[in-house]
Amino acid sequence: MSILTAALCAAICTAPADSIDLTAKLKEGAESKYQFTFAGGGGGFDVEFTLDWTQKVGKKGDKGVTAVHYELSAPKVTFGGEVQEDGEGSELDLNLDKHGMPTNFGEDNEAMFIFVSRACQFLPAKSVEVGSDFEIKWEAGEASLEGKGTLKGTKEVDGKSLVLIAYEAVFSPDGEQPADVEIETFFDPKNMSVVKSSGTASMDQGDFDLTLKLVK
Repeated sequence: MSILTAALCAAICTAPADSIDLTAKLKEGAESKYQFTFAGGGGGFDVEFTLDWTQKVGKKGDKGVTAVHYELSAPKVTFGGEVQEDGEGSELDLNLDKHGMPTNFGEDNEAMFIFVSRACQFLPAKSVEVGSDFEIKWEAGEASLEGKGTLKGTKEVDGKSLVLIAYEAVFSPDGEQPADVEIETFFDPKNMSVVKSSGTASMDQGDFDLTLKLVK
C-alpha cells in the first residue's frame, strides 16, 4: 500500500460520522399553533379526541427551564359517529426543561394530552450521530417517560429538509397506566420544533393512533 493510499484510508476511517444538534432552541415570543389527535380504543368503543392549541414561548429561567403559555380550544370528541365539544377552552402554563419536557404537570384532561404530545418531542440536548440512539428518561411528579430515541437523519418533506427521530418508549401520566409508544417525529432543523408527528400508543384500554401537526 502506498503512502498516499494509506493516508487516504486513514482519513476515511477516522472521519466523524454526520451528527445533528438535537437541542431545542426556544425563542422568547415565538408563537405556533398545533392540532393533536388521539384516536382508537377497543371492544367496539373507538373514540377520537381532537385538541387545538396555540403555544407562546416565554422567558428562560434557571437551569435552562423555559416558560410556555398554552391557549387551548374546547376539546372535540367523536364517538359513535357524533362530534361534540367537551367543555370549554382553557389556558395552561408549563415550564419546559432542556429536553422540552414539563417540570410541572397538571391533572386535567387537557394537560394530560399536552403531556402525551410532549412525549413525541423529547430531545437529548446534545449532538447525536445519525443512526445512533439516545436515552429518554423523564419524571415530573408521578408522570414518567422512559425509552430511547433514534436519529434517522434528514428527510425531504413537502420540499423541506426536516430532522426525523423515531421514538420507542413507555410513558405513564399517573404512575399506574403505562403505555407503550412508537412514534416518528419530524423537526424543523432551525429550532428543533415539531412540524409533524405520528405513531401509536398501546395500553390496557386498547391501541390508539397519535398525530400532532403544526398548523401555522
